[in-house]
Amino acid sequence: MNRLLADPLQSVGLPEVIEDFLEHGFAECCAFNSRGTLLASGCRDGQIVIWDFETRGVARALRGHKGRILSLGWSSNGRALFSAGADQTIAEWDVADGRLISTAAIDNTVTGISVSRGDARSVCVSCASGPPLLLSLSGNTRVPIPVAHLDGPQLVAGTAAYSEVQNCSAVFSWDGALIFVAAMKGCICVVSAASLSIVDIVKVGSTSRILGMKLSRKGKFLLVRSSDRAIRLFEVKASTSAAPDEPKLEEIRRRAEAGQVPDHGSVLGASGALELAGEFRNSVDKMQWKAMDLSPSMEFIAAAVLSKTEHHTYVWNRCDRQLEVVLEGPDEGIAWMEWHPHSCILLTVSAANGKIYIWSKIYTENWSAFAPDFKELQENTEYVEREDEFDLEPDKPMETDPGPTRDMSASEEELDVFTRDSIKVFSSDDEDGILAHLPITADDVKDDLQRSLLVEVEAKAQDDTAIEPRETLVGEDGGNQDGPDVKRAKQ
Repeated sequence: MNRLLADPLQSVGLPEVIEDFLEHGFAECCAFNSRGTLLASGCRDGQIVIWDFETRGVARALRGHKGRILSLGWSSNGRALFSAGADQTIAEWDVADGRLISTAAIDNTVTGISVSRGDARSVCVSCASGPPLLLSLSGNTRVPIPVAHLDGPQLVAGTAAYSEVQNCSAVFSWDGALIFVAAMKGCICVVSAASLSIVDIVKVGSTSRILGMKLSRKGKFLLVRSSDRAIRLFEVKASTSAAPDEPKLEEIRRRAEAGQVPDHGSVLGASGALELAGEFRNSVDKMQWKAMDLSPSMEFIAAAVLSKTEHHTYVWNRCDRQLEVVLEGPDEGIAWMEWHPHSCILLTVSAANGKIYIWSKIYTENWSAFAPDFKELQENTEYVEREDEFDLEPDKPMETDPGPTRDMSASEEELDVFTRDSIKVFSSDDEDGILAHLPITADDVKDDLQRSLLVEVEAKAQDDTAIEPRETLVGEDGGNQDGPDVKRAKQ
């Protein structure tokens, strides 16, 4: 869709109803590219489905994992896709031709990945046990990311911190200069990606375990989900040009021993990398959260309830922290959530059947956009014609309307159909060679035709087996008879 022709008011607001759903395999997770034109969904059988989100059709299927897909990540230009599978491997894919570029085996259960914008082949890997890893697919190197946390006045770092880490998630900052690591005791460890040195430790406000983190599309906010049934919003204060790189571990230790540690926020105070901006929870039901995300305008925060039978999504206003709406879907749990990068569209993945539900606004037709003098009626109205509206006066010559005069000079100008105008909404993604759409080849059409024929054959076979057996009349001597002294037998 051409965003220059789109109504700017339709990209804001809140989703209201399920508009459609996507189903191709049992989806476990999904991720949009930077433009929102392609959607990657990781399935339970190990395949990755690339959807053309504008046509809602399958553009490509990638196969290479031997277990279910746990996490997905796009490169900033949309040409590379990274996937983490339950087979303990990280794969890098060429989206344009569906080719597997490289794989890396991880001797641990991978729980999530985060792709750096600074280095397209640098991936932060979150593991089920032990510290997260900084994986470089270009050099096939992996380095443990340092972790530290505060246990009262004591700073726990090094080997002691590694032994306590469980399900430690880590995400890159927007520019890839920092890594946010969910440490123990409700602490977020901020690490420099260049030197792998700890530059800050942030307390979330409680000692509960951090279950997950998610960075906003523009990198301005960080969402943190904890086991105390709260979602906290942090503002990322470190800028791209002034990202801290010098180690601050000794200063953090000195402040902790002196008792200069706040209840929440950065240990370094105003010079820290993160600042608490809000806290969101349901104080009535006090349920746990499964997934969360920020809207593209960063105005709303959505969170999915952890339940097997409830498909409920709570949406708050970020500024006043008030609950705006609760989206209620089918009686199925939610496994994943993803907000469209530039539209008022929210995706929720069903934990029961793997369907990807598309939530959107209820749009109304604006006919005045086509005809400015068009009047839309809210109810039936009887038209009263004027007395002389359709009368003809034979003695008076009819006036012909010459119509508006056309300026022929405008039609003689040369049109530039090659220069592409820049779109301000994509100003943050100004990389060269962005892959926004996938071309359809003859092989893709042939494969789709073969798959559709196979589906029709399987459906016909199921219909044939579903036909009830025919009944015939069998006599006492085994022959077919008619009359009262017969038995019914099924063939």
